[in-house]
Amino acid sequence: DSVARRAALSWARHRELTAASLRRKTAHLRESVVAVLQTLQARSRGTAGEGPPGADVKAARQLLDEPILEGLYVHGVGLYEQPRCPKCQSLDVNFRELDRPIAYLSAFLRVPMPVQREGWRCHACSAEWEGDEDTPTTESPT
Repeated sequence: DSVARRAALSWARHRELTAASLRRKTAHLRESVVAVLQTLQARSRGTAGEGPPGADVKAARQLLDEPILEGLYVHGVGLYEQPRCPKCQSLDVNFRELDRPIAYLSAFLRVPMPVQREGWRCHACSAEWEGDEDTPTTESPT
């Protein structure tokens, strides 16, 4: 008799805990759905984010339009000078950047391969040259 009573109380307690847990999860889910709906509604009105629409875009465009620094001071290292293209002296260069045509084609074929170019590449004149990451060589680009 006492075993049956304990089992009944255990099931009742389990049912109450499960119901409370379900209520908490339902409330959390309801809050999440409301947040998503509010975000979608704000986006449809064009008021997503803070401030007037386009304020973030203006700030981002202004930041991206700033010139590339020729050098910067790194604490503990000293002055770091940005690498330049040996052909046109541009600062708009990358080391081992993603070879986009191959990477995009491989992603389209559902076999993504992050293929990287070897060496340096200038975005101003499309010159490519060898050298390590820290110090690009000043040999004539190919």
